[in-house]
Amino acid sequence: MYILVLYGIQYAENLNYYQKFERNTWIKSKLKPFKMAKTITKENELMGLTKQQIISKLGLPKKELKNENVDYMIYFTDKFYWRLKINFKNDTANEISLFQAGLHL
Repeated sequence: MYILVLYGIQYAENLNYYQKFERNTWIKSKLKPFKMAKTITKENELMGLTKQQIISKLGLPKKELKNENVDYMIYFTDKFYWRLKINFKNDTANEISLFQAGLHL
């Protein structure tokens, strides 16, 4: 019964993720609001934007890496170990995802 309740809570949270992006709230938060990050990801709000346009909208990332193989930025969220990752190709966002640290990168 306990396991069913846990799965039910997780399922309900996944259905109710929407939180409209508000730049002031995002910028002021050291750990970015998870529901905003999930909304950004699900609605592909950043796809096709340049790195500079994304920085203008979201502020500086917590982590950034660019070399001949990869180019991405990461923002940490307020939900335990969840991160917003934005991959770039030719300085344009081509993949936005949420991942849990330690499980995918």
